Amino acid sequence: MSTHQSNIKALSNENYQQIELEHARLERYLADLRDTCHYLDSELSCDSCSREKLASCNGRIYSFMHDLLDITGKHFQNEETIMLSRPHVNEDYSYYRTHHQEHLQIMKALKALAEQCGELYQQGATAAAYRELYGKISALFDEHSLAFDDPFIESTRAA
Repeated sequence: MSTHQSNIKALSNENYQQIELEHARLERYLADLRDTCHYLDSELSCDSCSREKLASCNGRIYSFMHDLLDITGKHFQNEETIMLSRPHVNEDYSYYRTHHQEHLQIMKALKALAEQCGELYQQGATAAAYRELYGKISALFDEHSLAFDDPFIESTRAA
């Protein structure tokens, strides 16, 4: 990581704010997901939900999955554009390649997750679909942030 830190100068305030805004948008997405399903922290099903609540959850599951792919894809694209705008960074730069490959793997995992959640929903397991979506997204984003985003942002702020 020391090579990465020595080759990247501080992000402009605009780029830093853009990344932070997008990270906040992803956090809001997770909060909205959590607010939608009351059973994320349990193994309960939707049996005790009102018909209206169940209809709302059922109606939103596919839009959540679509929004997830859209928001995440745009964020990764913006982040990579910012990285490539840094001095000494190009598509052959090892840290960029590793970060880009991680983005591709996450997008692949998110697409598979959306399919899996769609199958759970089709089986009538709406709460399980929301639990799966929330749990796996949280884990993927936390892991990526710790391994890539935090060190990248910190290296640019310290310069």
